[in-house]
Amino acid sequence: MRRLAVAVVAAFALVGCTPTNEPPPTPTVEQTPTKPAFTESEQAVIGAVDRYLERLAQIARDPVGEDWNTIRDVAWDPAANDALIVYRALFENGLHLEGMPVFEPEAVMNSSWDHEGQRYHIYGCQSLEGPYVVDGEGNPVGRREFERTAYWYEVVLTPDGQYFVARDESEEREC
Repeated sequence: MRRLAVAVVAAFALVGCTPTNEPPPTPTVEQTPTKPAFTESEQAVIGAVDRYLERLAQIARDPVGEDWNTIRDVAWDPAANDALIVYRALFENGLHLEGMPVFEPEAVMNSSWDHEGQRYHIYGCQSLEGPYVVDGEGNPVGRREFERTAYWYEVVLTPDGQYFVARDESEEREC
């Protein structure tokens, strides 16, 4: 064993190296997740989803005091009708929302054109954090863990330049 140690030291001396107990430093490369770059028109479509989620959350935070039908200012059916069903369920069970869903868009796709306007599909991930639905005393109801779900939205750009969310659906894929 001693001969092996002497041979290793001699070999390093021949190549101009001295052995150390420390491994060579590994280069550090900071990897930051890249976010997709969206065009100005895609940003406008994403903005429609943001306004929809803001209004959805505003009404759900106070289903007694807010006018539920104002969701129709930012959404068409079936999305608006689905929101009304959620509000009714919250109201009837004495519940309300804490926080707001956060949507992280991954892709915006030009879908189709019809008599109502230009349709777009927006794909991404939506998250709900902390106590999301609470009872009248502020106690969390249901799951409390962080939830992240794949979502897609259909947004319609009307001929007069208004954006409306027409559909919102969760997807069966990893986020």
